[in-house]
Amino acid sequence: MSEGRCSRRVQAAARAMLRRGRDARWSAQAEAAMATYPWPGNVRQLRNVVIGALARAGGGVVTVEDLGID
Repeated sequence: MSEGRCSRRVQAAARAMLRRGRDARWSAQAEAAMATYPWPGNVRQLRNVVIGALARAGGGVVTVEDLGID
């Protein structure tokens, strides 16, 4: 799968998780960081990062710092 196609799938999955009852949104920098991160843990890791980021953001804008990924 091409890198661009994979990053679009990551972004779509993260946005879907964000919509589930949360009043928050992704910053452009957070979306870019998620799109370029290799996600060695696949969807399970993505889900855990999204849940943690939402908790840290407190319902506002999810930033790169909220993600906790390097």
